[in-house]
Amino acid sequence: MLSHFSVVSTKLSKDFRQLLTKVRESGCTIEVSRGGHYRITAPSGKFIFTSQTPSDVRALHRIRSNLRKIGVNI
Repeated sequence: MLSHFSVVSTKLSKDFRQLLTKVRESGCTIEVSRGGHYRITAPSGKFIFTSQTPSDVRALHRIRSNLRKIGVNI
């Protein structure tokens, strides 16, 4: 589990930080991979990877879509 979540997320956009907060509140765990990406694991054990710095307009939409695919509705 990501122990220094608030420290790491200070460089993130406000919308992405809010999304990650909702993800954690839904019971998911968030870890940082060796490559610098987030691994978001649902309570069911399914997981997705996402960049720490989503760079395009549709990035948050894609992350939400991928979360729904693993059973996390935010």
